[in-house]
Parts: sequence; structure tokens; C-alpha cells
Amino acid sequence: MSWASRGTVASKKKRIATIEKRTFDTEMPPLEVLFSTFVKEGNAKITKDLVDKVYFSSFPSKDASSALSALSMNVKNIDGMRKSGSLGVVVEMLRRIDFSTELDENHIADLVRSVSILTEDEIAQNRLLSNSHACESILKLCVHTHGAVQEKIFHVLDRLCRQEYGFQTFLKHNVFGVLLTPEMLYCRMARQSVRNGAAQLINRLAAVAPDKFPVELMENILIVNGARMVDGYIEMQLLNALLSHLTWLSNEKHVLYGCSSLLIHMVDEIKDEKFEDLEHLLQLLKCLMIISRDLTQGNFLLHHDLNIALQYVVRTDFELWRKSLDTYKRRPQSSHGGSSGGGSSGSIGGRPQTSGMQSTLSAIRGIRQTRTRKTEDINYKTTRLVVLIYENVLKLGVHVIGGIVSSGLISGLLFRVGKGKNIDKRFHKLVIHFLFQILVKVALDQPVHNRPMSVIGIAPRQSEYTRGGSRRSVASARIAAMGSNLASKTEAVTVRTVSNKLHAQGVTDLLIFCLEGDDYEVVADAMTSLASMHFPVIKNKVINEYILGKICGYSLTRRDCFFSGLALVCEAIMSPPADHFPGMINVLVDEFNIINVLIRSMKLSGWIFNMKANVYEALAVLSSHPKFHNRVSKARGINVIVYEIDVRRKQRSSRRKANYDADEDPYTDALFAVLKSEWAATKIQAHYRRHRIRGKEHTLRRLSLSFDVMNPRVMGTYNKDEI
Repeated sequence: MSWASRGTVASKKKRIATIEKRTFDTEMPPLEVLFSTFVKEGNAKITKDLVDKVYFSSFPSKDASSALSALSMNVKNIDGMRKSGSLGVVVEMLRRIDFSTELDENHIADLVRSVSILTEDEIAQNRLLSNSHACESILKLCVHTHGAVQEKIFHVLDRLCRQEYGFQTFLKHNVFGVLLTPEMLYCRMARQSVRNGAAQLINRLAAVAPDKFPVELMENILIVNGARMVDGYIEMQLLNALLSHLTWLSNEKHVLYGCSSLLIHMVDEIKDEKFEDLEHLLQLLKCLMIISRDLTQGNFLLHHDLNIALQYVVRTDFELWRKSLDTYKRRPQSSHGGSSGGGSSGSIGGRPQTSGMQSTLSAIRGIRQTRTRKTEDINYKTTRLVVLIYENVLKLGVHVIGGIVSSGLISGLLFRVGKGKNIDKRFHKLVIHFLFQILVKVALDQPVHNRPMSVIGIAPRQSEYTRGGSRRSVASARIAAMGSNLASKTEAVTVRTVSNKLHAQGVTDLLIFCLEGDDYEVVADAMTSLASMHFPVIKNKVINEYILGKICGYSLTRRDCFFSGLALVCEAIMSPPADHFPGMINVLVDEFNIINVLIRSMKLSGWIFNMKANVYEALAVLSSHPKFHNRVSKARGINVIVYEIDVRRKQRSSRRKANYDADEDPYTDALFAVLKSEWAATKIQAHYRRHRIRGKEHTLRRLSLSFDVMNPRVMGTYNKDEI
């Protein structure tokens, strides 16, 4: 009977007094008396009496725990103990333990043994989960015990967490705060099975409740005074838990704050080759990839050797980690191809030998040398994660690109791609898209660099109609069109400097090689990348009959390659080599039908197309070809060109009348000389059309007036002069 139940106050007080009297009168018999009673009266009866005495005694003696432990050692007694409520007795005895004082190891060991045996039943586990005191006592025992006792109570905790509501129950009691402690993860008195099991349980809990994973506790337990305290396996489990938490943060549009020591530790493990195996390396890269999405964290990582760590991953061939099965001295091969100074004599690339690689090689000694598919997948996965990290870092600004193209990253990526028949298509597609992002970002940041802006779909919307007359006016019009929302200009990182560095590392040859492939996305990225580079740098590679034929073909047949191909063709026409100029013009006009592409672009609106001036100049250069007039007529471009000629001539005339210095326009003069008769015919037609319209208006006015004269109501609205 409780105070909340029905009944009089007197009956409740009487009940409490009876319980109090029974508690004071009840005494736990010694252990010898208990066992002698077992022999006389039987286990079933004595178990019930023992449970009653433990419940009603003020403080049960240690003999009670020994008796329960002894009873639980016999399988025949387990059912009787469960029916008599022995589990509740054990929980009550655990609750009464004062963990702040010196603990009796034998007493706790007996209780833990009883709990471990009695909770093998699922019903008993559910009862234990429903008791809040039991959950708190189990968590306290995990921290304050060691050795075999800690192992048994941890197995009870692990068993309870596997129940349907076990995770939720222990999460309410701050199970992460218990598991992420030195006593559970790296204390010498804790057994290896307990440490590994605690790390596995942390991983499972983080997968169920990633929002409650305490990253600060993980950072404090993983790194102490700059050194890693746990072993490699436990760190991998903790990184898996961290990945679950980071994925949840990314899905909820949140970022990870703080944890600078943890970030530096992950970068240092990659840079110093302290990872245990390749799976460990992948976990570190995945964590850095998600963390670097935040610009603040990405900037922090860049200032703490992230570039060095990622270059090591890209420039290292991890295939030797599995091929070198006969010796531990063989190191991963760098893309340098040889050994450098400062390292050990038995290493390739001058990298010191670490215990991490030794454990990795020892773990794979049984793998056959012919099974290299797995290593190739790992090489691709690591490179892909590195590229994703750099794509996140590129959002910081163009100044980051200067460091990327000046480092050994691009050469390492080209080493991954291969050359000729040995090109890997997966690496090829990955690297081409990364180069595309670099070049387009620089082009958007500096749209005026004596070159056309070809990424129309990516560039900001223009604020005024773009036509342009000279190079200077075209540049000013493009600056106004791009607006002030672009990134600030950086003198050290320009289209010219980036193009020179990439061209020197062989990027131009790779992009041109892509034009011969059949991958739809790779061709589009390669075309846009070439158009975004400074053309004088790549001129000698692009101006070739075969390459220009490919470019013109893609411009005519593919919508996503039209603008990029048009930019390359215009630059090739405007700045050809002197010795190949006549022959190249003949090839472009006769074989590639480039005039169709140019006329098609001239018909585009200047609100969305900012290369109209470049196309106009290219047409002026081609006007010297004898078949130019015929090709333009077939393409139905006479009216378009004549209209542009008329507009530019009027602009120059108006500037001269206003006493402005009008720049010379040789391109308009060249086109006017070829299409002078068409321009004159257009003027005559326009003049005739104007006078014809005026005549029609005069006739209609006279007819309307004669009709109104016959109508006296309307006649009063006209003046005599009009009549």
C-alpha cells in the first residue's frame, strides 16, 4: 500500500509501522547457516526466505551476495531464483553500494556474477531495463570495476543494449559519458575485450542516435597532450561514430564547431602515415571531406598542412601495400619515381617506416598477388575523396587555386590518370571534372583577360545588352555585364598564370585527348576547360586541322559544347600562326563549314550572349575567303551581318558628330567591302518600305475624312483647315 492508493491514513501508517518493525527484526543469518538450511529445507524454499530477508533487512550482509552467487552457479536454481525475485534483490544490493568509498571486490564480484547469470533471459532483461536504479548501477559498475568483473558487467550492458528499447533507455542515463572514459577505452586494468566492446557499442549507439554523440568527449579521450591514447581499432570505431554524427549534421544543414585538436590529429595521421590500414585512411578522408564543407573549418585545415596530407594520398600508389607481400621494407611508391634524401635507405621516396604499415602488410600476407582489383578500388576511392575535399576548399576563393596549381597535386592526379592506352577511365573522368571546376572558377572571377567568356550557363546574368565595338569597349561591356557580385580580383591568380602552370604540367594534352573519346560529360568538361584557358598558351596545341575539326563538329552537333567550341574557333581565327593562316582559313570554310556556326551565334540575343563582338571580328577575318559570300548566303546570314554593319557604322558616325574619338573599326570596313551591294539593297528596300507605308497612311486618312464628311455628327469635330 502506498500513499497514493486508496485507504485511510491510519491504515497506511499502520502498514508502514509494520514494515519498519519487520525491517528492524530481520537479520541476515551467517553464510554457514544459510548453506546448512539449503541442505535441510531445499533450494526453492530457502531462496524465497533469503529474498525476503534481504528485502526487509536494514543492510544485508555480504553473505547474502555470496549465497545468491552460489545459488546461481547451479542451473537448476535459476528458474526458482527468477520466480522468487532474486534479480530485484541483487539490484537493491547494487543500489546500496557506496562507490565513493573503498569497494569490497568480492562482494561486487558476487553480485555481478548473479546479475550476469540472471539476465540471460529476455524477460529478465526487460525487467532490468524498466528499473532506473539498475541501469545507473550497471553504468557505475562499468567504470569502477576492472578485470573479469568489469568484463562481466559490460557484457550485461551490451546484452541490454541489444534489446528493442535498450539504446533509448541507456541514452537517457548518459551512456556516452560512461563509455568515453579512460577506464573503458585505454586503461591498462581494462581487458582488451572490454575496450573493443566499448568502442563497438559507441559506434552502434552513434548510428541509432547521431545527434547525441559528444564530439568533445571523443576529442578529449582520443588525444591527450597531442598524442593518441587508444589503439587503431578503437580509433576506427570512434571515427565511424563521428562519421554518423557528421552525416547527421550535414543532413540537418549544421556544421561542426570547435574540435581543432581533432582536426589537426586527423591531418597529422595522414601526413605522417600513422593510419593502421587503408580502411582507416578512408575513414579519415571521409571525415575531412564532410568537415571541409564548412568554409571556416576548410580554411583552418588549409592552414594546418591539409595540402601536404592530400598530396601524399594522391602521389602514393597504394597498390604496393598489397603487392609487397614478401617483405616489410618495401614502401608505397610515389609519383616521383625515385627516392629522395632525408629518408631511410630501405624506403622509396624517403618516407620513414612506421608500425602502421607493418601491421597493414602483416594483415595481408595471405592475399594473392594477382588480386589487385581491391587496391585499384582503394586508389580510386582515396583520389575521389581528395578531389571532393579540394572542391569544398575551392569555395574559399580564387587564392586557393594558386596554391593548388603550384603544388604537386595536378601532376599527381595526372599520374593517376595515366597516358595513352594505359588511361584509367574512372580517374580520367574524375580529374577532368576537377580541372573544369578550377578553370571555370578562375574564368568567372576574371571574365576580362583578353579572351571571351564562354561559360554562358554558369556566368551571372547580364545587366545590359552586349555588342561591343573594339577590344576596349568589349572589355568594359563585359565588366558591366558581370556585375559587382563576383569575387575580388587577385593579381597572383589570373587566367594567364593558371593556364601557364597547367599547360606546363601537361593538362592541355590531356584535355585535347578527351576530344577523341566518347564520354558525353568528359567531352563537355574538356571543351569548356580549353575555352576557359588563356588561348595564346594553348594556341600551338589547338590550331590543328584534326583538333579544329573535332571542335567544330561538337559545336554543330552538341548543344552543351556550342559556346565553348565557338570561343575556341573565334580565337583560332583571330590569332592563327602566320605560316598556317591561309591553309587554316580554307579548311575552316571549305571542310568544317565554320560560317554556319558563326552565323548561328550572331542570331543570338545580346542579353544572353556576350561574345557577339568576337564572332563579328571572326567573320570579318573570314571575309577574305572567295567562298565567304556564298557560304553566308546559304546560311541565311546576310541580313544579320548587314544589320550589324549598319549599327556599327551609325555608332561610329554619331561619335564623330559628338566630337568623340571614334576608334578605327577595320572589321566593319572589311565586311562592308564584301557586302556593300547587300547593304545598299537593304537601304533601298528600307527607304521604299518607309515611303510605301507613308503613302498607305495618307490614302487611309483621306478615305476616313471623306466618310466623316458624309456624317454630320462627326463633321463638327474637324477644323476647316483639315477639311
